[in-house]
This record gives sequence, structure tokens and C-alpha cells, in this order.
Amino acid sequence: MLLPDNLRSIIQGGDVIKALSEVLGIPIDAVKGAERVIAKALLDFFPTVTLSDGCRVSVLMGGFASGKNITYPLAIKCKVIGYSLNVNKCPIASKLISKALSTSLLSNW
Repeated sequence: MLLPDNLRSIIQGGDVIKALSEVLGIPIDAVKGAERVIAKALLDFFPTVTLSDGCRVSVLMGGFASGKNITYPLAIKCKVIGYSLNVNKCPIASKLISKALSTSLLSNW
């Protein structure tokens, strides 16, 4: 309900926290304060990929009209840092995300 219809175009830059702050019209600090709750909700709502290290990444898929499958990482449940909207914060998973998205996302979808 809180997510905008044009979420894909908003998060293309990769900063989910900033995008949600702008769309909802609330300070970035408010989004950061609720980051773990938002991340858990995104992991429950969107398709996820479980990486080989056990971390889970929620993804938003798009680009179907252009014939290209484009995925946008939204949130992560990292074994080291917990829930986060910044998938790059996970020291283990950041290298595995692009590989996992390209190889296993379609089989999980």
C-alpha cells in the first residue's frame, strides 16, 4: 500500500532509502529508523533469491516490455548485519547478488 506504482523507475539508482523518503515525503532519518521493518516487509512481499551463503535478497523484476529481464535488489536479510535496505552493506553477499540474480531468479520465479 505504501509503495508507489512507479517503484522501478524510482529505485533504478539503487538507493531504496532515498527513493522511499522522496516518494513518501518523509525525512531520510525516518526511513532509516524503520529500515529493518521495511526490509522484512519487502522480503515477505517480493520474490526472493537465497544466496549460497544463506542471505536472502528480495527483488523487483521489470523490463519485460523491452524483452530484457531486469532485476532490482530491494532488501536483504544478511546473516551478518540482519535486515537492510542497502544490499551492499552485507559483506558476504554483495559479490554473490548479481550472479544469483542472473542464474537462479528465473527458476525461483
